[in-house]
Amino acid sequence: MENLTDIITLLGVFIGTTLAVALGYGGKKVTAKPPDPVVSGVGMELGSRAQIDMLIEQVRRIGDILEGKKTQGIEAKMAEMLDHIDRLASRQYDLEGVRGATAPRRRSRP
Repeated sequence: MENLTDIITLLGVFIGTTLAVALGYGGKKVTAKPPDPVVSGVGMELGSRAQIDMLIEQVRRIGDILEGKKTQGIEAKMAEMLDHIDRLASRQYDLEGVRGATAPRRRSRP
């Protein structure tokens, strides 16, 4: 008798779950509203305009670099770094006290 009660309980749970799922899926479906073409067009145009502005800015920046307008600062920094490396190399040579060796050659600047 106890097994019969368990079977009926499980069968009721199974049937109740099946009915709840069927009613949930079979109920009224929520449909998405169709997009408003005016709002979509305005949003796409703003995004397109922003991307074009960014593209123009980057192309101008690349053009400036290719023309050499902004390379002067880079070349000065590179020359400064080469001088610093040369000073470090000569200092290391002086500290080592190597006899008979020649001092390191100075690097040529680009």
